[in-house]
Amino acid sequence: MPRDRLRPVSDGEVLEVGNKRLRFIFTPWLHWPETMMTLDETDGVLFTCDAFGSYRALGEGLFDDEAPLDEYIREAKRYYVNIVGKYAKNTLDAVRKLRPLMSSVKVVAPAHEILYRSNPLLPLDLSEEWALPRLEREVTIVYISMYGHTVKALERLKEGLRSRGLNVKALDAAEVHTSYILSEANNSAGVIFMFPTYDASIPMPLFEVLYTFQVKLFGRGRPAGVVTSYGWGPIAKIAAEQVQRSGFKVVEPLVTLRTRPRPEGLEKMEELASSMAKAVDEVMASQRTT
Repeated sequence: MPRDRLRPVSDGEVLEVGNKRLRFIFTPWLHWPETMMTLDETDGVLFTCDAFGSYRALGEGLFDDEAPLDEYIREAKRYYVNIVGKYAKNTLDAVRKLRPLMSSVKVVAPAHEILYRSNPLLPLDLSEEWALPRLEREVTIVYISMYGHTVKALERLKEGLRSRGLNVKALDAAEVHTSYILSEANNSAGVIFMFPTYDASIPMPLFEVLYTFQVKLFGRGRPAGVVTSYGWGPIAKIAAEQVQRSGFKVVEPLVTLRTRPRPEGLEKMEELASSMAKAVDEVMASQRTT
């Protein structure tokens, strides 16, 4: 394009092109640093660039009242948590900036999603909810097992948590993609990582999850537990340091199992369940007062 046809625009600037009146809204880090939305004030269409997107491909219809909305929302949450989740403050800033303009908006048109016309405010409301997730009295256990020993310990831990009134999700990092794990754990008040050592280190599927949690600063001060098993050398402290770098607060005890679970190891699982329940209750109480 010839340079004389290029025109930089600033935040809030209005450009009239033919019979269209376009307003530009700077919304950085949703999810690129230069993300800008465009409001067609003539027709009431808000083009949101990458914001309010979803992983689900278009199929049944183009608009929210033509498509299976629950499926799009589920995949929109996964998209948000994995793509934009690190930038929660920027999300909230953008939503606050957009709300005064929404009275004239008839359609919200993301680049990666269905178009919202039956409820244009819905993508803003959902993004705000995901940026400040309402935590549930729930623990997500992310695990991996080589020979089944970790699974046996997992069952004991699940029993201990459920007996203390906690809802429990268990996700196998070798079977469930990291993006789904992040989405599933987003509203859990606590997370526990369970895995055997591999060459005196963290097995790759679980390491990928921990690394992604770290990049996304996923912990947000929530409690996390660590359970490791080993044959050659224990690495519970190394794993705990990795978990802390994600923003979690590590709950004691750090449980270390020597190969298959033994009675003393299973007793430690009960201790961890008790400590996690207490930590979750503290998080829930803090949430109620804010």
